[in-house]
Amino acid sequence: MTAATSGSGGLAAGRGASAGQAGGSTAGVAGSQPTAAGSSAGAAGSGMAGMVAVAGSGGGMAGITGMPAAGSGGDALLECAGGTMGKASNAGGVTGRGNGNVQFTVAAGNQILHLRTTMEVPIKPNGTQTLFLWPGLEPLQGENYQPIGTGVLQPVLTWGGSCAPGSPPTRTGSNWWISAQYVNTLTSDAEHRGCHGGPVMDVAIGDQLLIDMSVNGTIWNQTITNQANTKSVDFDMDMNKQPQRWALFEIETPTSTKPAADVVFTNTVMTFEKPEAKACQPNARGADDYFSTPIASSDGLKCCVARIVLRMQGAMHTTMDP
Repeated sequence: MTAATSGSGGLAAGRGASAGQAGGSTAGVAGSQPTAAGSSAGAAGSGMAGMVAVAGSGGGMAGITGMPAAGSGGDALLECAGGTMGKASNAGGVTGRGNGNVQFTVAAGNQILHLRTTMEVPIKPNGTQTLFLWPGLEPLQGENYQPIGTGVLQPVLTWGGSCAPGSPPTRTGSNWWISAQYVNTLTSDAEHRGCHGGPVMDVAIGDQLLIDMSVNGTIWNQTITNQANTKSVDFDMDMNKQPQRWALFEIETPTSTKPAADVVFTNTVMTFEKPEAKACQPNARGADDYFSTPIASSDGLKCCVARIVLRMQGAMHTTMDP
């Protein structure tokens, strides 16, 4: 979960530094950062290696109206009912490489204003040291990119310790915990440098965690609510009007510990500042990762994805794709 350089100790909520990008690099992916909606994205830290561009390819929006049929990937999401359907990952939505990573980008001049998703707490991982599972938002180079540069806003489900405030003091874990975080170790801007976060909440296997990320003025709020007991934690970060244009769903493995089960997100809804239906089609995924049919609302301002599943390549699947 770090916005730090790849391989730095005590990773919190991003990935590694992206390579080969002027003025800093991504807070979450240790490969090339996409420079525009639909461009290629790569990631070394998670095994991502130059994902294939979507715009204008077979992964583009299909131009079909309506909701997914039963069994096509989860609950119908009413906020995008009657909108434009894209392609699911198993219907040619995007070529898969690497593992544990599904990405969306929006074009320069636009931004993501709101992301809501539900993450299920998986079973105990295969190992005892630090493991990070998260959805997150990052900027891409463009308007108001500097002086903050790349950092990542992310609620991080963690096994073991990290640099997050309130983290367990060691990297060895015995249970899952989550907090809302912002991490940026690449910037020279003192306000945003380092690991920032809110209170820590312990969670249990099988808990459904409702994650809500939204901006009000310049302030980004992250709220995590455990639907099993209604407990919640949150965190605010002033991003000084920096647009967030990159949404990522990630398995981050800073140690040898790996998930022992699929990482499942359901009922994901993103809201854009300006209409951009094509941004609803993911432009990167891991080879074994799955996303159901993405649906852009009829006005192009919202993107709904019923189900996103992240998997470690070569591991046994613990859920079924439609």
